Amino acid sequence: MRTYLRLTLFSFLICEAACIQAVSFYDDLQDNQKTLWLKLLHYSPLRLSGISLADGKSFFIHEKGNHDAKAELTATIEAFQDETQLFGKGKLKAACAFPARRIFLENNKLINKNAITCPNWERWIEEINPTSMSLVFSDAYPNNPASMFGHTFIRFNKKNKTNDLLDYGASYEAITDPSDNAIIYTLKGLFGGYPGLFDLHPYYKKVNSYSNSEGRNLWEYKLKLTKDQVFFLLAHVWEIYNTTYFDYYFLDENCSYHLLELIQIVSDKKFRVPLRWFYLPRDIVIELFDQGLLEEPIFRPSLKEQFRQRFESLSKKDQRIIRQAYQNKSLDLNKDQIDAMIHLMQLDRYRAEGKLDQEELQFLNQLFLKRSKIKEEKKEITYRPTSTTPHLGHGTERFRLGQSYQHEQMISHVSYRSGYHSLTESDLGYSPFSEFTFLGGDLNYLHKEKKISYDHINVISVTSLHPWSFYYSQLSWRIQLINEELMETDSVNDHATNLKFHLGLSYGNDHYILSLLAGAKLRYSSHFNKNFEFGPSADFIFGYQIFNRAKLIMDINYYANLIDKSFPRVTINPIFNYYISRNVDIELFYKHLTNFNKKKYGIHLGYSF
Repeated sequence: MRTYLRLTLFSFLICEAACIQAVSFYDDLQDNQKTLWLKLLHYSPLRLSGISLADGKSFFIHEKGNHDAKAELTATIEAFQDETQLFGKGKLKAACAFPARRIFLENNKLINKNAITCPNWERWIEEINPTSMSLVFSDAYPNNPASMFGHTFIRFNKKNKTNDLLDYGASYEAITDPSDNAIIYTLKGLFGGYPGLFDLHPYYKKVNSYSNSEGRNLWEYKLKLTKDQVFFLLAHVWEIYNTTYFDYYFLDENCSYHLLELIQIVSDKKFRVPLRWFYLPRDIVIELFDQGLLEEPIFRPSLKEQFRQRFESLSKKDQRIIRQAYQNKSLDLNKDQIDAMIHLMQLDRYRAEGKLDQEELQFLNQLFLKRSKIKEEKKEITYRPTSTTPHLGHGTERFRLGQSYQHEQMISHVSYRSGYHSLTESDLGYSPFSEFTFLGGDLNYLHKEKKISYDHINVISVTSLHPWSFYYSQLSWRIQLINEELMETDSVNDHATNLKFHLGLSYGNDHYILSLLAGAKLRYSSHFNKNFEFGPSADFIFGYQIFNRAKLIMDINYYANLIDKSFPRVTINPIFNYYISRNVDIELFYKHLTNFNKKKYGIHLGYSF
């Protein structure tokens, strides 16, 4: 019994000594050193969480390392002195699996520097060989609603390179299950059902995927970091890549959020995270630029944009010949026409993932052969940005005050919208003539009735107006789910829920758009005879931007109710918006339901943040 008590007491003293040592290592650090250690463990410095966001267990050496930073520090020091312990996918020694932690421990004299070799890590860092780093913003991808916010990733700029396509790009992406249907994909993406990993690929693969295949322009912002900071950050990317993953949340803990956390590790600046339930790729660009960490961006046009500008630089006659030759696979072309046609066929090849049919492949080879016999150099084109730089864009949330007149009474408005960008707002920094708004509403005060009501509740409204062309035959589309005022009645207190889906064609450019969209509309209201209405619907939209200072939108809707077989209804809705500053605008609007001669007009003062 005495022996047992002695052993118990001895074990307790050993445990106490270990605990005291754990506290000592951590407590001896300076405040900035403690902060850096917490950042390396991903204790979410952006949201002041006491639990690490890293979900892979092999990222932590101590069993409580994901919420006990002191214990993790002691366990890490011990692991660096024990070469028998192996970590991560590569089964590496601690010094090789955690090179950023190694730098941290050596710099703070918590371990001695030694000449241990790490072949895998050394080959990896030698291949990437970074001297600086850039943040890359990809424009929205209109064909995919999940990509309409854009995308961000980082690029490690290689030393002594001959072509920047040989750099390496790192992005945080969800590892999805191809067998998941759209509903399962959405639910998993919203609620962390997919693991998110940092992965590195040669930059040309990123360009091929985003810029060439999907037609998305890239904006490359060089980060104002030292070479040592870039090296330390890359060392930490190696740690993440080899040992952990993060649960991926499409709305907040997404590609941009984790990139900001990554950059936070090597920056003394305190980054701001919007106090809302979503975080967008544009947020990281605006935050880093406003903090002075980004240089002016370089515009990398997509292959589609390069061809568009090359095609538009030709005469009308040349353009007509190219359109005909593209259809007929004709080789009767001059030098400039051949250069444009080769560009167009390469665009087709990327969109087809390299799988051109035999006729197209033969035509492309014949173009190359004919061009090789012409000694003149290819005409150089200076590609201009089709949209303004992303950091100039307005804030994604929006608050408005307004005044309108309807049903012979004055109405005051106050409204809020969660995000993101509406058709009438300034397109500075956004894809021209696009809309993605969700979760917003408008409260009214009726002066005559002395009542509070509401105008509308917007669940989601997405509009993509993409000009149709012979070389990029993309449909425009619109989908809306909105509960809004029922203008057919004499009361502003009557509402209907409308679900609308339209497809169609658009013509125009960055400055104006003409669109005709057609589809169907489903409506529900207790004021309808059978509660529901359903029928064909069409939108005619004209948009014109005025020197990036104002925008005019004319939106005309046609709708016919098949259930009651009532006469068609036409709503005319012109809106003029003048931009006072980046985030402040004044909007004049008019809405006329012609068949019922119901009118509504007024003014809004909007502020985005």
